[in-house]
Amino acid sequence: MEERKVVYDDEIDLYELFIKLWKHKIFILMFTFLCTVASIVAVNIMPPKYKVTAQVIPNNNEFIKIFYKDLGSYGNIDMVLSNIYIGVYTEIIFPLFKSRVLAIKAVGQALGGNSDPEYCASIIDEKELSIDVKKNREVTSVIEIEVVHRDSALAYNFANNLLLQVDNELKRIYNIKDSETRLLNVTESPVMPKKPYSPKKSLVVAVAFVSSLFLALFLALIIDWIGAVRKQYSPDRM
Repeated sequence: MEERKVVYDDEIDLYELFIKLWKHKIFILMFTFLCTVASIVAVNIMPPKYKVTAQVIPNNNEFIKIFYKDLGSYGNIDMVLSNIYIGVYTEIIFPLFKSRVLAIKAVGQALGGNSDPEYCASIIDEKELSIDVKKNREVTSVIEIEVVHRDSALAYNFANNLLLQVDNELKRIYNIKDSETRLLNVTESPVMPKKPYSPKKSLVVAVAFVSSLFLALFLALIIDWIGAVRKQYSPDRM
């Protein structure tokens, strides 16, 4: 019995692939060009957003005074000294930066001080103003604040006023009357942004160009395959 050998050719003929793509070069160029132009138009229509950042830590000099003042309310001072550390005040400060009430006040101050509280609340509720508060991974006593808004001036003024509102709330909590006292040390002050944080126009256009080029190549191969199938099963060949 004669043994049959079947040979499978799994190699890709790059020259043949190039010829197939070259036949559809106009389609590839036009598709890539139109998608890239569309991305340029879209990215210029999108409203820019600006980001303002700040960093704060507890003012240790002032909190040490508060710390020893708090000791008077405990009977066993030795036990308190062994269990309480100054970093505990960071845990008190951190939630204040996420306070809705303080944020509304800061928005009002950023808008000039005479804005309707309901309108200020709507800016926060409708996510027009993005506020991100987190602790530094390496130094947990450092609190990082990020504010994003389409108006650079509003983002900058809000960040400054939020720092002020939190500091004033801390003084109210600890009954500190001296207006010159600061319970927060600002290690990174807010800076007026000059360039938008998003969209990153050059990145968006570059990604759109590369993506549309690969998609155009893929579609060209699909079109070529459909054409070959139609030609193979056309009535003229039967």
